[in-house]
Amino acid sequence: MSETLLPTPGPKAAPAADASVPASEKASAPPRKLLAGDFAETAVHHNRWSAHLSEGFTLEDVTKEVFWANIAPKLRPGDIIEIRKNDNSLYAELYVRACDAAWANVSVMGDHPMGPADDVVPANVPFDVKWTAGKQCFEVIRRLDRQVVHSGFALRERAVEWIRDHLKAMAA
Repeated sequence: MSETLLPTPGPKAAPAADASVPASEKASAPPRKLLAGDFAETAVHHNRWSAHLSEGFTLEDVTKEVFWANIAPKLRPGDIIEIRKNDNSLYAELYVRACDAAWANVSVMGDHPMGPADDVVPANVPFDVKWTAGKQCFEVIRRLDRQVVHSGFALRERAVEWIRDHLKAMAA
């Protein structure tokens, strides 16, 4: 007896694509969603700190791990530190990447120098500008004897402008 071979069915053809269904809904994986336990007010997971830098400190200083030695136990990874200079010439935000009891590793997320870049007083000028914390203002001082020549400037650039104007008046 001879056997008759019947054709075996092949893979089923894919159904025709329905053009009315958006491509984003055609995906078979369910959409990914944030878990409720991973969402909370910032203070639950991380802290936001404020640090005021005294005269002479720079943004470079705050990026050194040892700079944070005195307050490192308060920090935890993920914290944000707002940096401000007492004379309002700098604002920056730092991200705490890692820390321990005596150090913290931070990254500068953004720094914003305040005021114009040309507010530097040249060394050959007989005056200088300093921030006076007690008066909360900038003062113009004479370099020769460190005496205050003019005071009460809210912004460093205004004190520098006063020096420029004063020097022009003296030269005339």
